[in-house]
Amino acid sequence: MRRRSFLAVFAGFPLLLLGCDAGRIQPTDDADAPIDEQSLRIVVLAPALGVICEDLGLRERIVGKHAWDMTLPDSVPVVGTHDDPDLEAILRSGPTHILLQDMQARVPASLTEMAEREGWTVWAFPLLTLDDIAECMDEIHLRIRGLGDTEPDLFNPESFDPTNRLAKELPSARLADAWRDRGEPARAAGRVLLLASTDPPGAMGPGSFHHQLLERLGATPALTDGGPWQELDHEDILRLAPDAIIVFRPRARDAEPVRLTTGDALAALGGIAALDIPAIRSRRVTLLDDPLGLLPASSLAGVAEEMAEAFERWEQSP
Repeated sequence: MRRRSFLAVFAGFPLLLLGCDAGRIQPTDDADAPIDEQSLRIVVLAPALGVICEDLGLRERIVGKHAWDMTLPDSVPVVGTHDDPDLEAILRSGPTHILLQDMQARVPASLTEMAEREGWTVWAFPLLTLDDIAECMDEIHLRIRGLGDTEPDLFNPESFDPTNRLAKELPSARLADAWRDRGEPARAAGRVLLLASTDPPGAMGPGSFHHQLLERLGATPALTDGGPWQELDHEDILRLAPDAIIVFRPRARDAEPVRLTTGDALAALGGIAALDIPAIRSRRVTLLDDPLGLLPASSLAGVAEEMAEAFERWEQSP
């Protein structure tokens, strides 16, 4: 089995890089001061955070976006990337807050210095697991809107009772519901192989968001070892003999969604569709084309629903 590192495969996608301590920008928090949401001016330097902010209803507060953003309006200016920010564009946007994904790519010192000089608040969030995504949504919501009570200092453990959060429905509740165990349909799917490419076959294994999601839904991954990204060949897939295959092929951002069929999934599999494996014999294959389906963001709630629909469909047509 040929395996390449996750970082090598996705070197062009900083939103997917794994985090480490080197080169991180130190976040600055003004949690003690109340935030007037109407005065917020947010620069988002990560495509995944753009999705999360939009889901939180903050679209109108965003004044700058990542060069590879996939969801914010064209009217929002592009201000570069996490590791290559356009400082002049950021300065022109007049932000109050900079949102970053806490990851391996080094943040230029010039951005750190400018943020300190201009008094911008910097928030950096790790997005390495499903729980990170959920916690990020809640933290952004809480830092901006609080709990709707009169707590004087939301992030001071001496004055804030964290159990107050338990009585409130936070944004992550929607994710928790979408990512819940789907019971017998998920287990009946058998060993599921997740593919993000088919020529050559590229599988998402342990450590990837989608592998985590598959397990969270109660299904069994076909890959149980190796890294988050694994390049396979047809012999590998024959040996794995998956009972089901889910192919991720995001459509263009502006493309209209269409109802995809099993035939579409088989066509997307190419030569894999000719293999004598349980998934092909039983036609337990599906194609997911959500444009945001590969981002570590709140969009994985929709991906979970589509995966659950596939499990139910397969159970009804054994």
